[in-house]
Amino acid sequence: MTKRTPPYSPEVRERAVRMVFDHRNEYASQYEAIRSIAAKIGCSGETLRHWVRQAERDQGLRPGPTSAEQEKIKALEREEGQRVFCPGGARPPLQAMKEFTDEHREVYGVEPICRVLPIAPSIDSEHAARQANPDRSPSNDPVSSTIATVNEW
Repeated sequence: MTKRTPPYSPEVRERAVRMVFDHRNEYASQYEAIRSIAAKIGCSGETLRHWVRQAERDQGLRPGPTSAEQEKIKALEREEGQRVFCPGGARPPLQAMKEFTDEHREVYGVEPICRVLPIAPSIDSEHAARQANPDRSPSNDPVSSTIATVNEW
């Protein structure tokens, strides 16, 4: 498999992003600045917009994974073949995935982990809610016990 080389060098990308940041005040909106500068360097406005958004994430101006974090996630995906826990593609126990998410949430965030693992973000939020308030577990829920009683009839 051949590796695709990007049509724009890193220097061109950095210069274009720097131009958007430097000349932002000369335009009515950031998007207008992006469109104008994109036309000057010969790329599409959408391409330059993606570069600017990533630069904002890298500088901490916008939420989301930085370039370094994205590279770490991609390396994990390549290394484990999209399976972080079990070789051969077997799904790990739900509790193991929750523990892994809890251990790595500060470094990677929940959403990127859930994209790599076969787990929905809602499962993680339910787990976090139960840890914060153990009384919320289904066994302690009076409605669940009433429903179970009705189903036994």
